[in-house]
Amino acid sequence: VVGHRDLDLAVRGAQADPQGCRARVLDHVDRELAHAAGQAGARGGIADLVLAELIDTGLMDEPLVPVMNHLTESGVVNEHTRLLFAGYTTTLTLVEADHDYYGFKILAPKHEWPYYETDAAGSGWWKTAWRSSGEPVTAGTWSFGAEVIEPLVERRLDVPTGSVNSLLIEGSMHLGTGAELGSFNSLNAPKLLPIDSALLESGQLLVSYVMGGGLQSLAIRDAREDAIIDLRSSPTTDAQSAIDELHGA
Repeated sequence: VVGHRDLDLAVRGAQADPQGCRARVLDHVDRELAHAAGQAGARGGIADLVLAELIDTGLMDEPLVPVMNHLTESGVVNEHTRLLFAGYTTTLTLVEADHDYYGFKILAPKHEWPYYETDAAGSGWWKTAWRSSGEPVTAGTWSFGAEVIEPLVERRLDVPTGSVNSLLIEGSMHLGTGAELGSFNSLNAPKLLPIDSALLESGQLLVSYVMGGGLQSLAIRDAREDAIIDLRSSPTTDAQSAIDELHGA
């Protein structure tokens, strides 16, 4: 989509105006995708191979699902197209995590990158200590290309006996050959998200978010009372409003 000259201009532009450059690059990519879809549709062509490294944990922040849905709806890909990545599985686990850092309690979303595990070079990266309070629950498994994917993810989680204060979101990437990949130093790291303690008294949580809708679409609710308390403790943000925004409603 982006040639060498475009990439060189993008790099230089990013140094001078990061936000403006990001908007221009996204606009360029969107126009190129639309052009490719139109060309393929006009000649009745179907892509043989699609490389789509638009992976973020849970398919939450990166736009892989909206992009693949667009290509599927446009007839650019179908069940015969070879895709990398071919599918994805998201799991949710309730855990107990230590959110104290040098005497300060920081209740913020975190990516637990693999290189936090070891610090041989003395870089100072802090590995958050956590332990599972229950078994991982599959939020969904999706295959790309064959059909349009519903972007809304919803899953009920029973609060286990014991200490719980966080939600761990993990994912595995499917290569289409039976092989699955977990997290890398710059890709697909587990997300660790603090949970409001008031929600845990209900005994059951409803976790929902929009794939491609960003972290702001995530909501953790009391499954019985349906009282929304998201990461920002705002009662105005839920998954449906995120879907409406995503679709331009």
